[in-house]
Amino acid sequence: MAAASTRSWRPARMPVDCGPSRPLPPLMLTKSAPMVIGRGQLLTYTFDIWNSGLSTGQPPILTDVIPLSTTFVSASNGGVSLTLSGRPVVSWTLPLMGPGDHVYRAFTVL
Repeated sequence: MAAASTRSWRPARMPVDCGPSRPLPPLMLTKSAPMVIGRGQLLTYTFDIWNSGLSTGQPPILTDVIPLSTTFVSASNGGVSLTLSGRPVVSWTLPLMGPGDHVYRAFTVL
């Protein structure tokens, strides 16, 4: 039977530059839509985005999946419909947001 090794292991020390530490702003999101709609009626999803922290350093991007079996009709404030990983989505580049700022966006499907 072999004797147990008594050598201790120490991790190599290497310098790591992670760049400046900057907390991300805590953006809060509320999504709403009507509970029931009739066949053939337009359905509008609305978003309320609220910055509950520091100012955003870069414009945030909001992206949401367009529900299956619907057809994209429109998006507010320059939102665009595109395909990501084979799924239809709607996306907005939001403005820089200061503490307490609210931004509202919406999209409509049929």
